[in-house]
Parts: sequence; structure tokens; C-alpha cells
Amino acid sequence: MKRSPPADLLQVVIDGMGWDKKKAQLWFNVPNPLLGNVTPNAYELFRGKEKLEKFIKNQLSENRPPRTSLLPKM
Repeated sequence: MKRSPPADLLQVVIDGMGWDKKKAQLWFNVPNPLLGNVTPNAYELFRGKEKLEKFIKNQLSENRPPRTSLLPKM
């Protein structure tokens, strides 16, 4: 069963990427090479919400959106 991402971080991704909720939730459940090939949800469980939040905000501030190439086309 897939875990729901923290609501506040989900909203950061939605706002920062201009995605709908479904696509943002998918991003949290796809392995990300920049996080050591773990999903953002798993990263949050093992490393903490603060570290995931920092990663997301750094990616957005560097004008480098969180990895989307692994997401299926919608």
C-alpha cells in the first residue's frame, strides 16, 4: 500500500511544479536517483520530513524541478 505524503510537502510540490494532486502524489511514490533511488516517501520515513522538505525546496529554488523524467506521461 502506498503511503500518503505529508500534506504540506504535497502542497509545496503542487505549487512549485504547477502539477495536479494526482501527479504530485505519484512523484512521492517513484524512486528518485537524487535521493539514492528511493521514493520521496521512503526518504521521509528514514531521513526525516525536514530533510525531504529541504531537498524539495532546494530543487525548486535552483530552478531544477524534482525529477520528473521517471514519471509516466499523463
